[in-house]
Amino acid sequence: MTLIFLLVMLLAAFEMARVFTTYLTLVSSTRHGALYLVDKQSMLNEVGRSHCQDPELNQSETPTLYEFCRRIIESAQTKGLDPARLVISDPVYTEIGNGRYEIFVSVTYALDDLFTSTMNFPIIGRMGLPSSYQIRYNMTVETVW
Repeated sequence: MTLIFLLVMLLAAFEMARVFTTYLTLVSSTRHGALYLVDKQSMLNEVGRSHCQDPELNQSETPTLYEFCRRIIESAQTKGLDPARLVISDPVYTEIGNGRYEIFVSVTYALDDLFTSTMNFPIIGRMGLPSSYQIRYNMTVETVW
């Protein structure tokens, strides 16, 4: 019985390591996109015209938004995340005075192909482990134009 418990704890630790690794990748990808926007004042005109999940998004109509989305997606993809599960919210610009702006960027990833997703024990069930995770990272950067 102890061996089974240790095996289950090892699987849970493996799952948490995967969640943590995914979170770190999301942090890196979000920062990559947000820092790109710091000197792109042209993005103010493109917000609301399209979004990253739009299949019609193209470089000629909204070049800054296209590059912002591409940087986040490629950064996540090179670290092993599936871009189909990535949701990139439109950046939100807030003027805070004297030509200073805050840029808020949010990226969410649906992690649901875990090793323990289908594991279910009699009586104890999944021991409190969810079958999927919605991992989100929000970042706010400040810029002066």
